[in-house]
Amino acid sequence: MKISKSFFSLIFLFLTLFACQDDVQKQEKESVGIDSLAPPIIKIWSKKILKDPENASLYFSRAKTHYDLGDVQSSLDDLKKAVALDSTNPEYYNLLADIYFSSDKIFEAIKVLEKSISINHKHIPTLLNLSKYYLFTEKYNESIKLINDALRIDVFNAYAYFLKGMNYREMQDTSKAISSWQTSVEQDPTYMEPYMQLANIYAKREDKLALTYYDNVLRIDSANLNAYFGKAKFYQSANEFEQAIEVYEKLIEISPQYEDAFYELGVVYYGMDSLTKAFNNFKLATKIDPTYAEAFAGMGLCAEFSNQPEKARRYYRISLGLRSNYIIPVEGLARLKDKI
Repeated sequence: MKISKSFFSLIFLFLTLFACQDDVQKQEKESVGIDSLAPPIIKIWSKKILKDPENASLYFSRAKTHYDLGDVQSSLDDLKKAVALDSTNPEYYNLLADIYFSSDKIFEAIKVLEKSISINHKHIPTLLNLSKYYLFTEKYNESIKLINDALRIDVFNAYAYFLKGMNYREMQDTSKAISSWQTSVEQDPTYMEPYMQLANIYAKREDKLALTYYDNVLRIDSANLNAYFGKAKFYQSANEFEQAIEVYEKLIEISPQYEDAFYELGVVYYGMDSLTKAFNNFKLATKIDPTYAEAFAGMGLCAEFSNQPEKARRYYRISLGLRSNYIIPVEGLARLKDKI
């Protein structure tokens, strides 16, 4: 049977059409990021976008997922697409700013949030987010202005008062910082960060009110290592050694690799003339961190005043090797110069 040229032409036409359709589908898939190697959750979002490519919220959701998975560039690409589709949604700008900030691009983050506020100046999370970045860039007055704008909308916002306190702290206005943090916890008694700031402020003043604030932190988070450490240091500074030991031991029970707790226990025992216990705790600190120059110096002190000069020299030299010109081993070696 003779097959006409027109038949072959028809077949060629169909094949060409199918190939073009495949190319279009491939381009569409590439444009929404369908990648055969992508994580399953990304593929799910990409398929949804393929069905509804003008839906900004889908790009935003995929951007958040990319960010959670550590793919910053893909997250940025999706957020820019979301903003292009809907330039009024402040959530898009806030996530975009946070991603810029996490990439050490704080001024890009600020520009993004300033643009968002120019569109919607009553969105509290955006006001406070930009306030935070102004704080980081030492624009304290601008930061406080935004906080006050937010508080005019929501006078009970605990985070706003906390941020205001952080600004005042950086401005060296301790009384206003304390007032702001106290107001913050009045609005939200479960807000841990202001309690911690208050505890540290009062600890510097050697005021026992610090213990109350550390206990408030521990009421909210019973395993908070910083609160235990701060509380123990307060007792230690007040020469309440037994209480300090108790808190340090509790801290070590929770976190057995907390080298600073072992070191400070060594300092406490050294102050109590318990040189063997002091030495053992300094040694434990160096087991966790072999570069802990201060702990090796502590071991040197214990050895020196236990009449073990050679041992003391060895630890002092290790300490100096880790931290040159460190005064404690320098003076220790000078004292041992004439000893055999």
